[in-house]
Amino acid sequence: MGLQRTICRAVFLALAAATAMPACAALHMSVTADTRNQPNPDAKAPPGGTQQSEAVLADSYISSRTGNKTVVFDFAQRRHYVLDETARTYDEYSLFDVVGFRELELRNRDGMRIKLAAVKLDQKLASHLEDEHELAIQGAAPTPLTTRIDGDDEVFMSGGVELLRHSKAGTPVSAVDAARFVQYLRYLFPGHPAVLAALQQEQLVPARIVTSYHPSWGSSTVELKIVALRQDEGASAPALAGYAPRPPAANAATLDELLDRAWASRSTLAASMKRPPPEALAAQLNGQRPLEAWLTISELQLSDGRMPALSEEQKLAFRTDPNIQAMARAVSAKDANGLRQAVGTLGMLRLQAQSRRYVLSLFEANDRVMLGEPDKARSLYADVLQANPAIAGAYKDIGDFYFRSFDTPRAWRSWDIARTLAPLFPTVGAVTQFERTLTTRFPEYF
Repeated sequence: MGLQRTICRAVFLALAAATAMPACAALHMSVTADTRNQPNPDAKAPPGGTQQSEAVLADSYISSRTGNKTVVFDFAQRRHYVLDETARTYDEYSLFDVVGFRELELRNRDGMRIKLAAVKLDQKLASHLEDEHELAIQGAAPTPLTTRIDGDDEVFMSGGVELLRHSKAGTPVSAVDAARFVQYLRYLFPGHPAVLAALQQEQLVPARIVTSYHPSWGSSTVELKIVALRQDEGASAPALAGYAPRPPAANAATLDELLDRAWASRSTLAASMKRPPPEALAAQLNGQRPLEAWLTISELQLSDGRMPALSEEQKLAFRTDPNIQAMARAVSAKDANGLRQAVGTLGMLRLQAQSRRYVLSLFEANDRVMLGEPDKARSLYADVLQANPAIAGAYKDIGDFYFRSFDTPRAWRSWDIARTLAPLFPTVGAVTQFERTLTTRFPEYF
């Protein structure tokens, strides 16, 4: 970065007479956000209020500190951090979980509208436009915009709906700083993507921005007042020196706590998994324990995706064992009736198994998810992690469970653990592909 900074300083001196701030240094600003919520009759609105924050827009990251909490979005590493300024600790998450949640929620709301329309149920929902505006994410179709001048404000509208207005007074900035400023708005406040793109083209940090939207519970207005802009040499990466990762709970018991504990020790979990020698399977089969042998094989496959070599005699023993036949039918169940029978079968097999019962718990947890029983699934997943916290396939399934629950930070945390344990595990490739899709569809977030 030394050469880059030298070039930036030279450019700054050469362009000292320009009105726009140069792009190479970090831009600091003080922001007051005043949120006013008005519920519809018989509805409940979230609390409003006023928050004061200090923001930094740097070369590769943005940060915002409010009270003792700082949120950092690191675009170089595609991570985001939540810092506790009092405890001097931080939590680390994937940057993908932000846009991942918004894309998921937008699809969910569109689906709800379709379902309500199909049954002709008259229930007030926000429009697709309002959802895009609230979530700061664009759907499949482009959104036409109109603008008008209202006194000292420029107003952005679509289809007669006012989305955002801002003061014409403000601070001119470079194209790079304008992009970072709009990213700051995109991550932390409502704002329709088409409006934010238009605002970025103006290369201005307005002194005041007012965003209005109408969720299903009523109406909300967020007014930002931006003052004290200054620029200095910004760091190329967020400064985490002096902070330590937040320690997990000492006595982890819930699924969330167990996931946090696994995240804290993820670099050492992979080394804790040892593959049993081939003769161990032979001994289990010779002892007339094919179920134990099959659970051992299943755990190995779930841990790193590799299937141990089996003799024809061993394969025959598996094919003819009634318990393994019952388990095969259980794990292939698809409809509700089949899934109900499957959980009963897996419970029966769990009573018979002498070891590795948690492998059966993982299969049952996945069935419970498909049956719409998240609490039972959560308890079973916790049993798996308590018994063996180094099963990559379990973290992939748990991540899918969190994703379906709209808890995308924990979904990506779980998926990242799976990729740490077994980078080549077959199903984690779907996560990487999903990330590529998000990057392609929503490049403005990265």
